[in-house]
Amino acid sequence: MATKTKQKIVEDYGWFRRHRILPWVIIIVFFVITGLISQDDTTTSQQKDSVSEEINSNQKQIQQKCLPNWECGSWSQCINGGKQTRACKDINNCDKLNGKPKETQTCIYEYKIGDKVIVNNVAYTLHDVKTKSEIGKYLFDEFYGETADGIFYIFELTLENVGKESKTFWGTNVKIYDSLGRSFDHDSTAEIYLDDSFQYDQLQPGLPKRGKIVFDVPIGLTGRLEVSSLELFSNEKEYISWS
Repeated sequence: MATKTKQKIVEDYGWFRRHRILPWVIIIVFFVITGLISQDDTTTSQQKDSVSEEINSNQKQIQQKCLPNWECGSWSQCINGGKQTRACKDINNCDKLNGKPKETQTCIYEYKIGDKVIVNNVAYTLHDVKTKSEIGKYLFDEFYGETADGIFYIFELTLENVGKESKTFWGTNVKIYDSLGRSFDHDSTAEIYLDDSFQYDQLQPGLPKRGKIVFDVPIGLTGRLEVSSLELFSNEKEYISWS
């Protein structure tokens, strides 16, 4: 039995001696196939990368060529605090903010007759507006008073100091601004002939005062009343519409 096994080994060894080149051929074929597979994977990966780069490039070109076309809604009403808003949309959906219009802006908020308007611890309330061509009285058929160059606007106001310290009110703290942007100061001469006019008053905290202030303006004037802070270096002001 041992002799046969030994003989078998010798025969196998002899076969390998006769076919020495065959193992090398197998090894070379293995590496060639492995290389081709690896090269194919690399080529596929490169092709995928190339396609991805081309897609990205096309997207960038589309974005670069896309020009936003903005459409905006109407401005909202001016809210207390002086602000308006609107919404703007790019109908081309370029995903860019280039040239986007403003969606907020400042505005002049106008209070109305009867509103209590507080400006730096002083509350103004406009009750009524009347017009007259002259202010004064007739005594023995003679007129004592003032005649308007245009028309007198007489505003009836309540002033209240809502702070904790006494404040001084001057007639110049109230002005008229018309629709043409012109400003008008009160007529201190005409106010002399009114018993309850405001020209100068000391306002004590918690003690409201009611009176009138007069303006001589062009006939048919439209606009708003500007009421301002009584503080010397303050620029705070609000507006009241009487129309």
